[in-house]
Amino acid sequence: MPQTEMLSVALPAEMMAEVRESVEAGEYASSNELVREALQEWSVRRHLEIADVAALRSALAEVDSPDTVYLPMDEVFDRLEAKYKALAQEASLTKS
Repeated sequence: MPQTEMLSVALPAEMMAEVRESVEAGEYASSNELVREALQEWSVRRHLEIADVAALRSALAEVDSPDTVYLPMDEVFDRLEAKYKALAQEASLTKS
């Protein structure tokens, strides 16, 4: 079993009432179990957010790279329009 440490936490009365209700309803065996699960979820969410920030920073660095090629907006829209017209035409031929 992993080593554990004690932590005392003060909660607002409304939140503590919710904790008690949840334990009394049998959703959790104890308030400790509920708090442990809540902290585990927080930890997972925190690590995902850290990974997301790292991915965004990496993407931003890639966009800011001197090797990045920018196309004129009109050219981008023309390409997209041609692509989706071809897809729509292909879909209508498939239905026939």
